[in-house]
Amino acid sequence: MKAVLTEESTPVYASLDDQTISIATIHKGEIVELGKVTHKKNKEVWVAATLENGTQGYIHGDAKIYRVQKGQLMDKSIDMVDTPSKEANVLKTLTKGTIITITAVEKNDDGSWYRGTDESGATGYIPTTASFRVAPEFTRAGARKDMITGLIFIVVGTVLAILDTRSSQANGMVFLSYAVIFFGLLQGGQGLYEYLTVRKKEKAKQG
Repeated sequence: MKAVLTEESTPVYASLDDQTISIATIHKGEIVELGKVTHKKNKEVWVAATLENGTQGYIHGDAKIYRVQKGQLMDKSIDMVDTPSKEANVLKTLTKGTIITITAVEKNDDGSWYRGTDESGATGYIPTTASFRVAPEFTRAGARKDMITGLIFIVVGTVLAILDTRSSQANGMVFLSYAVIFFGLLQGGQGLYEYLTVRKKEKAKQG
């Protein structure tokens, strides 16, 4: 699980012991990958953490964090502003379908705001009145699985169609075979779309 630190800083230790020298410090706003939670006999809670630079260690379970979430904008459009204020400057206008990585929620006299970053790298604030749904997470492994599954269905459907045409009796398998092939095309197409999306994001990061 990815999370962002919401307090000023917290130390990272090499072992489940805060009496040792810390190996790193996580600062407010930095994103970490959280892993296994360990409960010690003295009731202390520790969480395995991997920093963005690859450093691995443990942080106290009472560290203040916010779970990073990816949301897809459902509203027709919404302004992203530079500060959590009604008088803030508009950075850009987000349109329906935009994917936002939400890293914090801030509240003040002007209301409640999401702090987020879009896929172009623009970071700003969006009012929490905006409607989001959980954005799909595409991976190479998932895309490959969908493409292979689609190919299998296409092969099975094709075999059924061939067997049906060679049969001396009409058994109605042709409609089933076409349905299986169609499902395979949809599944394979979805996998290809996911793969191309992942490739595009990887190239954007490298560029």
